[in-house]
Amino acid sequence: MASPTELHPHSPQSLLPLLALYLPYSLPIYSSITCGPLVSPTAASPDDQDSAHDSPWDWAWATFSPSQLECTDVKKGRPGAEETLGIFACLVQCAGHGKIQTRAFCNVEADVEDPNVSEGQRESRKDKGLSVSQDLAQRYVEICPDLLLLGATHEWWTRGVHEALGKEVVNGMADLWIEPEQNPQASSSSAESSMVELQRERLLDDGSQYIVEEATDEDCQLIQEKRDIQVPLPYYLERKRCITAIRHVLCSSPKGTDLAGTASTADPAETTGGRDGKTASSLVSKANKAETVALIMTHAAGDQGALYVHPEHRRRGLAKWIVQANLARERKRSGGQVRGHVWVMRGNEASEALWRSMGWKKYWAGQWIVLRAEGIE
Repeated sequence: MASPTELHPHSPQSLLPLLALYLPYSLPIYSSITCGPLVSPTAASPDDQDSAHDSPWDWAWATFSPSQLECTDVKKGRPGAEETLGIFACLVQCAGHGKIQTRAFCNVEADVEDPNVSEGQRESRKDKGLSVSQDLAQRYVEICPDLLLLGATHEWWTRGVHEALGKEVVNGMADLWIEPEQNPQASSSSAESSMVELQRERLLDDGSQYIVEEATDEDCQLIQEKRDIQVPLPYYLERKRCITAIRHVLCSSPKGTDLAGTASTADPAETTGGRDGKTASSLVSKANKAETVALIMTHAAGDQGALYVHPEHRRRGLAKWIVQANLARERKRSGGQVRGHVWVMRGNEASEALWRSMGWKKYWAGQWIVLRAEGIE
């Protein structure tokens, strides 16, 4: 393997087959690549380019060279990869709000629950992996001084990197929760089937009507107001397509019409029948006849977040519904590559109970390290 202090630039997409071998442990960096930035700053317009994985907007670096990666036989699994690369680390810049964060991964992270790795081997590899990760972080700060945060860093090397860099750890400790049907080797057929799970309408026994819709600018403002972590509004506006809203229908439109009162053209691939078998268009309301009661988004790094349900509409299954709806929309856009996961701050018992009730499983903890204080709001 190349010297840990020698970093090699890569196309982020070229790392995916290797990172897939280490799922779910590589999930934070893997999803950063598969979701990617919505718009590259080099694109002439938002319609020109939905992702720009080979631009300076989304760079990747690793402790191995592209030629070493080409010689790696990923078909042999992790043993085949480590036969060529040994202990390695890689990282990817996340786009989103001003290209401020980086996601990193060291293959030693996957040893935690590997039954084929003895305790002695695990401790030895952790020491070597920590050294690689520290050198990687130090070198990366030198070549990319504009970065603000090293985000979602695995807990086992957060302290070492923190001490090596002399930087502040922020936001406390967060646990990664992953949806139960997580399958790193999901086939295209299963990915396609997940795209039709989106239920666009719901009619409760008490007559309450709800619909799922894409977010508006007003929803972006609302989701910013409801979050504990303050992030500038442009971040949400840039990712408006990745925000899902549930609206409480106060007065439904005539059956079979859309917002403008014309015949509905709802995408059948995103529509399933409600409890009463109606189509989604039957509950679509006029803008002034509905209110937003739930919101969620997919962050630039691919994780779910900013989940909000209005207090008066809780305990009606809206949280689970909006999570499923948002993931279904993301999977349709990404071709099934989005893998549901969320970071929950340690000690947030209410949030943990919610995700546990949906069958999600808690894996490991991570932290965020400040690399440059300027620009952190």
